[in-house]
Formats: sequence, C-alpha cells, structure tokens
Amino acid sequence: VVTVKPASGITIGAPKYPKPASIANPAGGNNLMVYKGKVVIIVPFTVAKSAKPGPAPIESTLKYQICNDKSCFPPASAVAKSSVLVK
Repeated sequence: VVTVKPASGITIGAPKYPKPASIANPAGGNNLMVYKGKVVIIVPFTVAKSAKPGPAPIESTLKYQICNDKSCFPPASAVAKSSVLVK
C-alpha cells in the first residue's frame, strides 16, 4: 500500500497498482495475490496554479510484506522523500 504526503498546493490522486498474480498459499487456504519481480506503482498528482514556486517536498510510504515459496516475513514499510520543482 502506498500513501503520499504532499506539500501544500499539490493534490495526490489514487495510486495505480499493477495487476497481481494469484499463487497457492504455502500455509494452505485461499490463494495469495502477489507481485513478482520489479513492481511499478504510479501515483498521479496535480499542482495548483496557486502553488508557491520552488521545490515542493513529497513523502511517500510503502507498506509491504515479502514472501518466498515457504513463508512470509512480517509486514514492513519504507519511506521515500523527494520533491517536485514547481515553476
């Protein structure tokens, strides 16, 4: 799950996730919906005409859980800080 905390004057749209693959749950039960390999999540945004020119900070958090063919690891998260140059 991706969440984004934008600077003032920037509006974040709904993230666009790729289609997951369905695999057998190694623990039994329902299949798991997973992403394999490199995953690209697109997060659209718009900049208001009234936004202050200059760098606008954006902080993104990805909550994820890594699994292999035998088990799943505890959920984790990663934070990325970046900026958009408003002109």
